[in-house]
Amino acid sequence: MRRFFLIGTALAVLAGCSHRPTLLSTYDHRWVGTVIAQDGSLCGPPTRGVMTLRDSDRLIFFLPNDGALVLRGSLAADGTIQAVRDAPGVDHKPFTMLLIAQLTRNGVIGTYTTPRCRWSVSLHRARR
Repeated sequence: MRRFFLIGTALAVLAGCSHRPTLLSTYDHRWVGTVIAQDGSLCGPPTRGVMTLRDSDRLIFFLPNDGALVLRGSLAADGTIQAVRDAPGVDHKPFTMLLIAQLTRNGVIGTYTTPRCRWSVSLHRARR
């Protein structure tokens, strides 16, 4: 019986040490910065935004509130970024969240919009 307990404990420890890829761990490039409401405090205080890019398929993930929501999109050859998330709103009508941005040498500049608010997005390359 003790042998099974030790084997079970060892397997549990090994399972806890395994690393599964996650949304933010399978990227090639990462930017962080501020997301600030354009229409004042009606849409809440400034938040931290995170964007990742995977080179192999130019797939973009944008997290406007430091991970509470995830928008998925792509990077065009000219540096244009478009990411979107469609979710049902409280009234069961579509609630579309959209990032339109431009990748520059200095970072990412753009606009994040929802049916209720509009934010300015300014991200810089994250240090690894």
